[in-house]
Amino acid sequence: MRSTRANHLEQSNFSIKRHLLRRAGGGRHSGKPGRSGVFATIDF
Repeated sequence: MRSTRANHLEQSNFSIKRHLLRRAGGGRHSGKPGRSGVFATIDF
């Protein structure tokens, strides 16, 4: 196993990519546009 920090970075990177894809595609979970907008700004 590598360091926990590297693992955490990989996971957050994956989460951000997934979120951006979901936001771009509309996704099924686009029930709260205001909230996703805030999170998108924070991710960047």
